[in-house]
Amino acid sequence: RPELMKHPNTARAMAGIIVASATPTETATEYARLFAAASVAETPNGATVVTGKNSAAIICMTPDAVVARYAPLSSEAILHGDFAALQIEVADLAATRSLLNEKGVKFHETADKNGIFVSPSDAAGNVLEFVAR
Repeated sequence: RPELMKHPNTARAMAGIIVASATPTETATEYARLFAAASVAETPNGATVVTGKNSAAIICMTPDAVVARYAPLSSEAILHGDFAALQIEVADLAATRSLLNEKGVKFHETADKNGIFVSPSDAAGNVLEFVAR
């Protein structure tokens, strides 16, 4: 329903799921088996499962890479199971920053400076990352 797709933070879609794995390529290959048209792409920090058009990617990274991406959070705050973060695609990252500031929600820049994230303590127990695409 179109009226449910308008958000003050400009969210448009789920962009990805970040998975921490000591063997990210093997983990990505296993996840890819769940999708008919999936492919696995190697990345500098692991591997990404491309799940199809208009579908969220599964981004498998080493635990060290996940912790580095979401610094200054501690590994204990981030790594409590395989799923480390949820990425939300937004239309306007500046508008998302502004809304978070307005609501008093603390956030940080990702290590690659391509997104911002909210800590698990402010996001129902998991890192919540906003990315513009």
